[in-house]
Amino acid sequence: MLIERFLFINSEEVNSFLVACRNSKQAMIIDAGGFDERLVDLVEHYGLQVRHLLVTHAHSDHVGAVKLVVDAYPQIELIAAEYSFHGETRRPEDDEDFQLGSLNGRFHRIPGHADDMLVLYLNGHLFTGDVLFAGSVGGTSDEDNYFKQIEGVRTKLLPYPDDTIIHPGHGPNSTIGLERSFDPFL
Repeated sequence: MLIERFLFINSEEVNSFLVACRNSKQAMIIDAGGFDERLVDLVEHYGLQVRHLLVTHAHSDHVGAVKLVVDAYPQIELIAAEYSFHGETRRPEDDEDFQLGSLNGRFHRIPGHADDMLVLYLNGHLFTGDVLFAGSVGGTSDEDNYFKQIEGVRTKLLPYPDDTIIHPGHGPNSTIGLERSFDPFL
């Protein structure tokens, strides 16, 4: 499994990821907060086929460069809970399985920070968007949304093994074990 993080400093520092199966060379981009030519260079260097663009949620800092990604990879399949750009969009159900080459995954819908929030688990890695950060959780508009989000994190994400790596939409990586033990919001 190949994972490359791209940090974009727009209105906020936001993470985007290139994830690929080394065996099949199938790849996906997770969140398009910005676009960097280094991504294109990596895709070419590894001979990857970019098949999917996952939008964890439709906040502007996570979708600001969707057009640039689609222009670079016109055959790309957009995966999002509600966001649309052009053409068809795959809309995963909660707990729907996903495969990227030989990598096995599962989508989780965890509303709270945003109604359209999608989290992807893929072979020991969680791409959490703005649901769960290192030492924190994503902000919510009110108490009801906060409790929905915390419940989703507790029931859908915390059951993963302690060594599951969290790749959040902002900030550094963490693990489920660290968040379960030390995140004051959980």
